[in-house]
Amino acid sequence: MQDTKSIIGFQLFTQLSRAFGAYYVWIFSPVLILLSVFLLKEKNLYFNTYRAFGLLFFYVSTTTLIGWYITDYEAIFNLYPSLENVLGRMPLLFCNIILLSLSLYILFRFSVLHASIHATKSLPKITDITETYKVEKKLAKAKKTEKYAQSKSKKLHQEEKKIAQESSQLEKQLEALRQEKEQLAKMKQPKQLKLEKQKNRKIEVTGKSSGGKIASLFGV
Repeated sequence: MQDTKSIIGFQLFTQLSRAFGAYYVWIFSPVLILLSVFLLKEKNLYFNTYRAFGLLFFYVSTTTLIGWYITDYEAIFNLYPSLENVLGRMPLLFCNIILLSLSLYILFRFSVLHASIHATKSLPKITDITETYKVEKKLAKAKKTEKYAQSKSKKLHQEEKKIAQESSQLEKQLEALRQEKEQLAKMKQPKQLKLEKQKNRKIEVTGKSSGGKIASLFGV
């Protein structure tokens, strides 16, 4: 909130509003606070004419950029209405961006170009991205192969288990057939013995009868 009740506050608000427009709070104060902290931290740096020009460049470029975006923005440091017909809208935008970058370098020794290059260097390279993609592709292929091998092994295990069960069932069936055959053989043995005895008796009877007939022929 603006302190407009006191004479000093009202005059300060009036002058800053005329110089920087409605956004003077965001243009005037923050850069001064940051500059004070920077100068206190860096013991070998001082506020001089060089940095005074940097501060002026910052105020002009920032206010003009706001005026470039808001065409009816009223401020003394807004040079957009004066320079639009001379440079044109887009060239004026680039000039103010360059002026803002220059002011930051003068004030804080901050180079936008160097910061951008450093940020670009910290980004992953295309070769790194390609190698990462290849490695991930190989890993995915290896996982797929391993999964397929596990599935195939599981399937083979199931088939072996099924074959073992079928083999066990066949062995049981063969054992049952063998036992059934043995039982049938045991059941047939008495009948065969009986038939053989009957056959032997018949042969004996037949032999006796034939021998009697032969003896009768010879008069015995």
